[in-house]
Amino acid sequence: MPSHLKNMLRRRFLEFAPAGAALWLGCSSPPASRELKPLRAAAYPRLSMSGLYLAKESGYFEEEGFDVQIERFPDSTHAIALLAGGELDAAFVSPSPALFNALARDAAIRIVAGREIASPSCGTVGSVYGHRGSFPNGLADLSQLAGRSVAASRRMTISEFYLDSLLESVGLSSDDLNIVELPSPEATAAIISGRIDAMVSSYFDRDIESLSDKVVRGIGLADILPNFQYAHVLFGPTFLDAPVEQGASFLTAYLRGARAFRAGETPQFLYDFTKQMSLDPERARRACRQTFDPNGRIDQASLERIGDWCFDKGYCEKRIEVANLIDSRFIDATLAQLGTS
Repeated sequence: MPSHLKNMLRRRFLEFAPAGAALWLGCSSPPASRELKPLRAAAYPRLSMSGLYLAKESGYFEEEGFDVQIERFPDSTHAIALLAGGELDAAFVSPSPALFNALARDAAIRIVAGREIASPSCGTVGSVYGHRGSFPNGLADLSQLAGRSVAASRRMTISEFYLDSLLESVGLSSDDLNIVELPSPEATAAIISGRIDAMVSSYFDRDIESLSDKVVRGIGLADILPNFQYAHVLFGPTFLDAPVEQGASFLTAYLRGARAFRAGETPQFLYDFTKQMSLDPERARRACRQTFDPNGRIDQASLERIGDWCFDKGYCEKRIEVANLIDSRFIDATLAQLGTS
């Protein structure tokens, strides 16, 4: 080919090459990612939140279109106030007088899914622990608690409900005990040292009996109320005022994480949290996971029992119709899409 023709073709190629390259790149580039909806969810800082964190770490919330920020709250009272005010979008908490009172005032909060149960097969929720010196023959009979110093984390919380339920099973009440309000870490140290006689555990991040041979374990909530549902998912106005599909998408992501955790997957959160709390990570990884409800159905009878307790203790302004606390549309739509496990 003559040199002048080669030069002409070369000039033509260089003229069209940028446009051709841009067209090629435009066809091959991936589509722009969709914008994620930011959400704030409240959760206790506990190992029992592993399913929620697994959903976040695995990208399940992002797949549903959400950018979820998990905010840690030590108790439900503050979280419920923020949820009612729209400053939180969801909360993973246990029922409390604060919740029932908020609903009595027509707060825009509803229980939308069940989360944890007192499993007869494993777990330590609501278990009583005693100092071996005070109970050398064990604590199978809780009537031995009469007149003893017993630690509970706080009044007007689910841990007080656990203690009252256990005492009722043997014909006692809190008036028969010397109740000492102590957070779990301080109570654990006090019972090992023998400064108190017993304590009730509100959750199962650690089996206190394994920490010291000076501690004996008595019965727990599952012994008197097997499969009692003690933790739930709550929605505030963000989801309650939106199409059901949005809340169902959120629950879909959460349940995928809860089911994966129950089946054996472990989030990085578990290892980080055990390090922070000076727990044995491998022991925590191998711990019972059968307390997590894989389907999120709400047990109304459990809620009614807590509601009656709140009212009878004088913690609630009025007796609440529990059916009015529940909005099952979201979990129904979730299970229709996800199926039951």
